[in-house]
Amino acid sequence: MFERESDEFRKLKDDFEKNVLPHDRYNQEWQNIVFQALIGTTLAVLLTALINISFDYDFGFLGPILFICLFALIIMEFLNAFYFKSKRRRLLQAYAGVIIFTLYLIYDFNRLEKAIAAGDSSWSTAIDIAVNLYLDIINLFIDLLIILAESE
Repeated sequence: MFERESDEFRKLKDDFEKNVLPHDRYNQEWQNIVFQALIGTTLAVLLTALINISFDYDFGFLGPILFICLFALIIMEFLNAFYFKSKRRRLLQAYAGVIIFTLYLIYDFNRLEKAIAAGDSSWSTAIDIAVNLYLDIINLFIDLLIILAESE
């Protein structure tokens, strides 16, 4: 139809961005929701890191407890996805997910602090902790998105 760099395509794109996107209520609403979830996730990461730095406390006991809670949450999400199909239950699961993954952030930052204190600078430890922190952050962000989207 149009070449990607043609004047017609550029004009059509500019016209769409000026006349359609600013009046799209859903576009603006989702931008706000994503921004709020991003801010919430950033604050959670910074606060959990600050808690770990500030308090000389071993949070290692949280590991088995959080694993059991996460396993129960996964089972409940499967049941809700295929059997219950309840929006209210999904919202409650998202709240539980926020709590679980925030506590997992504390636990993983504590693991990082212990590894540094022990002088463990191996690649396997670094990759393990980095992947765990990444998954904590992504899951926290997704649960915050669900909470904010369902609350609107």
